[in-house]
Amino acid sequence: MLLKLFIKRVLYNISGKKNMNLFCEETRVKKSKKDSMRKDTIAILQPVLQKPEVEEMKLFIQHGKMTTYEHCINVAVTCYILAMKFKLKLNIEVLVLSAFLHDFYLYDWHKTKVKGHLHGFVHSKIAGINAGKLLNQPQQVTDVIETHMWPLTFRHIPRTKEGWIVCFVDKYVSMKESLRGLFGGK
Repeated sequence: MLLKLFIKRVLYNISGKKNMNLFCEETRVKKSKKDSMRKDTIAILQPVLQKPEVEEMKLFIQHGKMTTYEHCINVAVTCYILAMKFKLKLNIEVLVLSAFLHDFYLYDWHKTKVKGHLHGFVHSKIAGINAGKLLNQPQQVTDVIETHMWPLTFRHIPRTKEGWIVCFVDKYVSMKESLRGLFGGK
């Protein structure tokens, strides 16, 4: 809840609106619109979703009972909704692609230690490398993927709007999924 309020406050400041209550009311998205935006997000990701390596993400649990694949879809959809709702001037393909591939590390982080390091500190680099092998993406996508764990990886700070959005949305979605897993909600 606190993270959600923080994100709303940051987006309010970016928007230049004068009235916070009016801003919050304007930012509510109806379910039918969310469903439509989810379909738009999936359409952008379609070439990537067809790759067998991406299917492997369905084998690993991310937060609670959520698979890495589902988590990444949730982050990508939420990023897309924010970008559309606030009419942000950014590269929507870079945003959605990097949001989806931000956790493309392909191992069970609950059981596997990577070269003696903790998952939180290294998986963003591994995901960037894996994404690079998967497709010929712009360097900006790799940069967003590799900086999404800031402030944990405090030397790797997001440098673009896309990077900041993925960074904050990932934390919001992760918290929501973890709490849902703890309390058994949908």
